[in-house]
Amino acid sequence: RVDTLATAFRHSGTDSGTHFDTQDIEEIKQNLNKVFLSLTNREFKVFMAVYSLEEQHSSPTTYAELAQNLDLSASSIRDYISELVRKGVPLKKEKSRNGLAYVSVLPEFKSLNLISKLIAFRNISSEQKSLFDSSF
Repeated sequence: RVDTLATAFRHSGTDSGTHFDTQDIEEIKQNLNKVFLSLTNREFKVFMAVYSLEEQHSSPTTYAELAQNLDLSASSIRDYISELVRKGVPLKKEKSRNGLAYVSVLPEFKSLNLISKLIAFRNISSEQKSLFDSSF
């Protein structure tokens, strides 16, 4: 298994001329499908909250904002974010100098514009077997 999707994305964004061949792209697609199917409903809600809050504010979101938005404790959010990252969800965690923890969706993932497909995919539509089905 590729270490994580996030690692693949980070390597693709380098200026070293790295480029993906068709096999790499297929592997990334398969990993994305596996990652998002492996999430619990709550983990998926946390991911979607990160995505939507970041879109609303045009900046990374704090654990406190997520906790308030999802009516969970900040420690629960921290645990969910850690589990999402462990599973290979394309998230980035950062700490500011003032000690606040921020989380954001990797820009490389956001650039794929898969959010509507992701929502449909998680609803397990009988027609959609993959995030990359072109019929959606």
